[in-house]
Amino acid sequence: MKTNIPLSIGHYLSNMPMLTEQITPQNFTEPTCQRIYLKDIDCPDVWHKKLKEIIPPFLFYMNESTLDPTCLSQDFAKAGDLMSSLPTPMRAENLMCYIGHEGTYTPCHQEMCATLGHNIMVETSTGTFEHGKRTKPGSSIWFMTETKDHHLVSEYWSSILGHDIDLEDHFAQISAWKAAPFTTYVVEQRAGDFILIPPLAPHQVWNRGTRTMKVAWNRTTVETLEIALEEALPRARTVCRDEQ
Repeated sequence: MKTNIPLSIGHYLSNMPMLTEQITPQNFTEPTCQRIYLKDIDCPDVWHKKLKEIIPPFLFYMNESTLDPTCLSQDFAKAGDLMSSLPTPMRAENLMCYIGHEGTYTPCHQEMCATLGHNIMVETSTGTFEHGKRTKPGSSIWFMTETKDHHLVSEYWSSILGHDIDLEDHFAQISAWKAAPFTTYVVEQRAGDFILIPPLAPHQVWNRGTRTMKVAWNRTTVETLEIALEEALPRARTVCRDEQ
């Protein structure tokens, strides 16, 4: 059962070793395990500025343009994120932070509105002592599929696993991925690793260790906007998903 609880970030960070110790190979599938996942947190300005310095401009959040050296005029440069072309009140701000511990996860899903997803691990626990307790090295395991297989993945989810992938309510076991009739890419994301998520590509994430801290954002391009209008938004309406 999912619930929101009032909690300061400082209190959460100091108790992550205890939360991690509760998850074991014997009980990690049990719904009674306490999993506290800080999701959709506003990205601190200092993180935003630092990421802007190191991420290629054409991949970064809300960038206004990507300079094309083959163009004779900058007037023809493509926007790296079409969201930046909208008036500020109309923009969907989505630069968010995610902080998790062993056993927290994101169920299999697709990025909203067929956007391009971007996820960078900015910091993890390293196995050293923190708050008087030894930590476990942090990382995240990604199960990623291809855009071209998204219809097949959706059908497998509903007909074999018994879940609607658009509801984002099921984390598939490894055995289900092994039996799937499509290719699955498994990646371990450590500190500094940058994951790019294709439009409509179903994926799920499992966090490991004492602490993982990620920043994620989405970009809309001409190509993804077309996919959104033709497929993603009509599908979202059938399950009453908020389009904002």
